[in-house]
Parts: sequence; C-alpha cells; structure tokens
Amino acid sequence: MRRQTFPTLRMQQPQVPFDQLPVDLDAVVPGLVSDIDGSVIYSASDDAEAYSVVDEVARRALCTGARVLGARKEELPDQAPLAAILRYQFH
Repeated sequence: MRRQTFPTLRMQQPQVPFDQLPVDLDAVVPGLVSDIDGSVIYSASDDAEAYSVVDEVARRALCTGARVLGARKEELPDQAPLAAILRYQFH
C-alpha cells in the first residue's frame, strides 16, 4: 500500500475514487476546494465562505461510493486529518 500525504490526496481526489476514507472526527482545516482540479485555498478560519477541507474531501468521497470512517487522530497514519485506501493501484 502506498501512503500519500494529505495535500497530495486533496489534489488527486477528483480523479481518484477512494474505497475507504478514514477521517479525523475533530479535524478542521478551513479553506476552499476547487471543483475543477481539487486544489485547495487555505483560510485563516471557518466562515460563511470557507468550510472544512476535510469535510469536503469526505463529501466528495461519499459521492463516489467510498466508505467514510470516523476515527480519532491517534488512529490515523502520522496523525494526519485523513487517510485513503484507493480502489485500485495508483501510478
């Protein structure tokens, strides 16, 4: 299994369907995720225009049929806000 960092997964998320996506239930990473390429613009705080990037990645994963699993930070690899198990090998 190949491990990738959170920023890398966000960039690839629109093109790569997840099988399972464990997410930190308490993670809040404010920002916006592009509908075009999945790029992220970080924000200083949550407000009416920005939302949790982790929640948006989880929402998009659910739309592809992935299983989104709530977890504690200590249960995730490298205590990242999320981890992904891909449906097929990524090259």
